[in-house]
Amino acid sequence: MQTLPIDTTKVRVRALSEPLPHNEFGTNTQKVTPDGEVVYKVRVIVSTDTGSGEVIWVKVPGLPEGIEPDSLCAVEGLRLLPWANNGSSGVAYWCDSIEALGATS
Repeated sequence: MQTLPIDTTKVRVRALSEPLPHNEFGTNTQKVTPDGEVVYKVRVIVSTDTGSGEVIWVKVPGLPEGIEPDSLCAVEGLRLLPWANNGSSGVAYWCDSIEALGATS
């Protein structure tokens, strides 16, 4: 399936969790990219200046360092990936990288 890029230039991203291992569906085996990098997920809230926002899980290859709950983050290459499997469907959010922007306020 095709991914849809998300413009993050006009939103704030704040971590709600530390990075956690992202497992293959239905297993305790951590997902690995085709390049061999292990995949992690971070729960974040993405919000705008108007006060609207969404809480999402963002998957990222490799362990992002410095991400703690309530830290503002920079997300590079955020994209939405629609999926369908055995009659179920939904969306997943992936990014190339996520990093903390500094001290939380």
